[in-house]
Amino acid sequence: MATDSEYEIALNEYSSKATKAKAKSATASPYQTSLSLYSAGMLLVKAAGCTHTAESMNHAIVPESNVGTGWTPSNYYYDHDSWGTFLTGTYGFFSLIEGKFQQSVATSGKDIASFSGTYEFTKDNSSLDALTQLHYVNYSVTFVKTGTYSYSCSFLLSDVYDFDWNEYDNFAVDFGNNYCKVMQDNGYIAPFNIYIVGDM
Repeated sequence: MATDSEYEIALNEYSSKATKAKAKSATASPYQTSLSLYSAGMLLVKAAGCTHTAESMNHAIVPESNVGTGWTPSNYYYDHDSWGTFLTGTYGFFSLIEGKFQQSVATSGKDIASFSGTYEFTKDNSSLDALTQLHYVNYSVTFVKTGTYSYSCSFLLSDVYDFDWNEYDNFAVDFGNNYCKVMQDNGYIAPFNIYIVGDM
């Protein structure tokens, strides 16, 4: 989470970019003006501690020459890293997986078991960054017996990074989401797949 001074710096950078965008709007294309404000918004998102959301926002940008061509960003991967460890280690997600393990694996003694479903990340059960980057994810978890009383566990979380009209309980998140929806509708940013793999 950003300190007050870091947030103030980001806000000043946003204000500066917004002022420059307004001044250039008479000669700049709608894409350039929109992207300038979007880029300034990424600074605020990052300053709010949502670094993964800012990464995804940046990855979603469609180059101006590709607007309207059907161009899409590549898939985005997190492979056995600290983000996946954090997400699967949150109390809510870990409890869900542990419950499924107890129901379908531990009591049966199976050597291999897999299950999948959907999970909602919220600010309360994980972090603002997880909410704004992912929100609803598909998950798949596989347990493999490695000893008499031990199992290894691998997971895959997947999501499509995109925007729908929405209302959140946070004005800034609501405004940012709906601005991104307009950017997406104009073809300036495009949806892409996010895959998070790792072990629990």
